[in-house]
Amino acid sequence: MAIMSGQQAVVMDARGRISFPMQFRSVLGEDLYVSPDARFRGFLEVRSEAGYEKQINDLREEGLKNEEDPEDVEDDIRDLTKDTANLSPDKNGRITLTDKLISYAGLSGKVVVIGNGDHAEIWDADKLAEYEAQRAEIRARKRAEKDAEKKANKGVKKEGQ
Repeated sequence: MAIMSGQQAVVMDARGRISFPMQFRSVLGEDLYVSPDARFRGFLEVRSEAGYEKQINDLREEGLKNEEDPEDVEDDIRDLTKDTANLSPDKNGRITLTDKLISYAGLSGKVVVIGNGDHAEIWDADKLAEYEAQRAEIRARKRAEKDAEKKANKGVKKEGQ
């Protein structure tokens, strides 16, 4: 499977339709599985049928590997599958998102579709900007903590020499 990257801003109309970019349709195909993101961060993941099947199998295998309760593993799979919509683009390349998916992701008029390796993501444009700003702040804080730790470790080495 090809790797997806890049992003494209699109508009969602009053019916919940967005133009799903050709650059991602050409990789994923015309049979799309749209789900809430697996970590509950408030965006949608779009996968091909094979990618969706792999995601379900990975959940099952990871649960077994971690010796989780089989019922918990099935609950995780159910949480994923119950809200997933199988969508096919119309002749104009648009997909119609379900009300439940729109509500979950907080989608409004401005939407961004992002290629993220083996799947695409659908974000509300404002929510994406807020998320990216938060993540940049977290990464900067972690870098500063690591830098301070390195500096402290160098000071300890100099004193001990």
